[in-house]
Amino acid sequence: MIRIGRGSIVVEYPSQELMSGLSRFRHGSDGSGEYEELYTLSREHHSLVTMPGFAERVIGLCPEDAVKDERVPMPEPDVDKALEGVDAVWHGVVKDALSAGGGVVAIPEMFGITGFASAIARAFHKDRLAERGTPHLVVAARDREDARRICFSMRKILPDRNVGLGDCSSDDVLVAPYGSLDAYPMKEVGILIGDVTFDEKSMVKRARDISVFRNAARWGIYETACGGLPCELDLAAEGLFGPLCSSATYQNAADAGIAAPVTVCWLKSPRPNARWGSAPFKTLSSIAMCDAFLGVVNEIARRTPGDIGCVVCSDDQIQKKIADMIRGPGVTVVNKRVPVKDLRIAFDNIAGGNSAIVLSTWECFPPATAQNVMVSVTCGGREFAGNKFPWTNKGKVYLVDFSHDWDAHNGRPGMLARNDEARRRRYAEMGFSQISVPDVDHLPFIG
Repeated sequence: MIRIGRGSIVVEYPSQELMSGLSRFRHGSDGSGEYEELYTLSREHHSLVTMPGFAERVIGLCPEDAVKDERVPMPEPDVDKALEGVDAVWHGVVKDALSAGGGVVAIPEMFGITGFASAIARAFHKDRLAERGTPHLVVAARDREDARRICFSMRKILPDRNVGLGDCSSDDVLVAPYGSLDAYPMKEVGILIGDVTFDEKSMVKRARDISVFRNAARWGIYETACGGLPCELDLAAEGLFGPLCSSATYQNAADAGIAAPVTVCWLKSPRPNARWGSAPFKTLSSIAMCDAFLGVVNEIARRTPGDIGCVVCSDDQIQKKIADMIRGPGVTVVNKRVPVKDLRIAFDNIAGGNSAIVLSTWECFPPATAQNVMVSVTCGGREFAGNKFPWTNKGKVYLVDFSHDWDAHNGRPGMLARNDEARRRRYAEMGFSQISVPDVDHLPFIG
């Protein structure tokens, strides 16, 4: 017997196959790891309890078991109302998500959690949720700054709804960061929409915040620059929200004419004099610290026309060296050490076209509102698959990456060259066009 509730799933006399299917390998910070069970067993091992998002997985692994669904039904969504004001390219995302009744939605940042949450709010009016005894819709954001941004945007999109920020003053839509959700009346929340763009360690921390909303239909948003598949969805995210139920990509938006197509420009990285080791990202980071490499980056940033802007994205260590080389008016540096207030001002300057060159770390890459920035330079061999990059609905977006064709051993590609090829495949999956250029002079955006 399988009993499915909003807060948990109980399986009587679970099989070994089911227990294996509800386990994951959790990585440690030092590269090690161990298997973790995402369920609990009774003392006699007669019953198994696991997270509600695993309903589809459990039924698939126990096809012979009887299923008893004890969840309180949600009201029928108003699909037409949900799609009001939503660009046609995202209609399929919203329809599929509503049809599934919950799950993970993989979408590009340009549609994002704000657009999706607003569509869901329109589909389920608070009066209809109140009849179920759960009138509230809660949006869980990454942090306070993200909650602020989402709240203010939703207030513009939903002028007829009461959207509250960080407190319980609203009797309708509430927006708050993870960690502050325990202030809300959990039993009265009918819909929970949360960001699941986290690594597995962070997702474990969020589990406690999410699991208390036992009566809520849940949608998790996996939000990246490009959205869609493949996405690195943690198994715990599926347990809390459900499996992937809907997706769209940046390329969908580009095909629809609301986003610019992306062209990846491959430049050959200068070859270092020293030997390199066997850890790709550490080695690539070391190469990016070389004066020859930084000289190329400096030339690209300086020669990019100011009216389209340029972002140089790297880790902290590389950024320090680049910042020493690239200084002056119109240069903005953003990283975790910059206070939130100053970051907000910096991003507003970028969006307003007042900063021609942005030196950014991966974690603080300017949001998609920075539409004046149309060139990105990636340092250190990291792709932009799970990170943000500028987008616009005019012209083109250019992404400069560096190849290491000289990395070969006994006629076979070395680990740096193999890492390049992996990024090429990932860019192809995202629908980006790719070109190889011999030098900076031949970059298509250089004046």
